[in-house]
Amino acid sequence: MIEEKLREDVKAAMKSGDATRRDALRFMISELGRVEVQRGRKLAEAEVVAELQKAVKVRRETAEQVRALRPEQATRELAEATLLETYLPRQMSEAEVEAAVAEAIAAVGATSKKDLGKVMKEMMARHQGLVDGAVVQRVASAKLP
Repeated sequence: MIEEKLREDVKAAMKSGDATRRDALRFMISELGRVEVQRGRKLAEAEVVAELQKAVKVRRETAEQVRALRPEQATRELAEATLLETYLPRQMSEAEVEAAVAEAIAAVGATSKKDLGKVMKEMMARHQGLVDGAVVQRVASAKLP
């Protein structure tokens, strides 16, 4: 579904002459195709979401790294990250993450920070693609003694 939307939007960008959007979406479609070839199968929707999240993260990190030396590239990277984020499912709010982390802590019986890995695994399995791992780690660390 997301991959189909990307393809439709590339066509629309081509028709409208929006080269920046066209190129960013083409690159993402190409990246998804590369991953499919690498894995030898069509990607599931959750895997497409994961690849989109990686692409957004890489673009944001690149923008941070080049901000001082190449501000125009940083601006382009952030614009592409923002564009790709529009294809991701709505992320959980901070309050939703806190509630879900509390449920995960109870589900795995976590009692200390040593159990953080178990909580992370549970959260990412239940809410894959809907929450950022860094946010989960921060919230879980705060909740565990």
